[in-house]
Amino acid sequence: MKFKNVVTYYLEGNPNGVRRCRIEGSVVEALVIPREAVKDAKTLANELPKHGIYFLIEDKEGIDLPKMYAGQTTNGIGRLYDHKANKEFWTLAVMFLSKDEHFRLDIISALESLAIKGIVESERYDSDNKVDPKFKISIYQQQVVENYFADIKFLMAALGWNIDKKPLGDKGEWQTKRNGIVAYGRYAEGRFDVLPGSRIDMEKPVNLEKYNEQRKSLLQSKQIIKDKQGRFILKKIVSFKTPSGASDFVLGGSTNGWAEWRNANGEPLDILRRGRLSHGHTTNMSRSNSRTSSLNL
Repeated sequence: MKFKNVVTYYLEGNPNGVRRCRIEGSVVEALVIPREAVKDAKTLANELPKHGIYFLIEDKEGIDLPKMYAGQTTNGIGRLYDHKANKEFWTLAVMFLSKDEHFRLDIISALESLAIKGIVESERYDSDNKVDPKFKISIYQQQVVENYFADIKFLMAALGWNIDKKPLGDKGEWQTKRNGIVAYGRYAEGRFDVLPGSRIDMEKPVNLEKYNEQRKSLLQSKQIIKDKQGRFILKKIVSFKTPSGASDFVLGGSTNGWAEWRNANGEPLDILRRGRLSHGHTTNMSRSNSRTSSLNL
């Protein structure tokens, strides 16, 4: 069994503020910055590398897909001040920085292009990018770029923002079954994705009206379709901040997603919070061993 150790430091010990995350052994470091904490992050500017790529994220749950933008910087955290002035949508920035000898201009242009492609192909976000950067790298640099980007994708997923391409026919690791409704899902820290092919109980309204509006919008856009048997089938990934929001959306009423979503062994999603899995069963979360620390800077 392979493990990746992710070390996280919280600025001033604040779990809702600026975070620094890195995979042990990687040259890539992630800096997670809420929009309102950009000024706090500036205190780190002198000790952090300047070169890298970043994601601007609309951290919301609602009818529409959250927006996401990928860019590159040679000015580190300073680049975010420009985007505070000219981009209103984002509430969170995730920057991936490394030393200049690792992230030369051709490398970060290639990484930015891969990031934009990941946003689009994941089908989880609404891309705010209008231009795909031009770059030229050698065949020898290509593997280096792919290795860096693998670390970036891993850290993004660990933070709850999956930019992997949606697998065809993906049934996920979690299912909910009730009253003839079968739905499929994937869980990453802080997010739960309901996957295409899931059935939605449109006859039972959700207690929270925002999910009824979301269902209606997806039905109108044909992202929920009615098949020949009269069943309502989801055609796209829909992401939620909580497992209960996901199960409410699927089943209607008010549900406890930690109990409703179960793995192939019949165990509830709550086993992740309790830290127990049946023998022989692993999940994406169990393959990442995360350690957290507080760092007063």
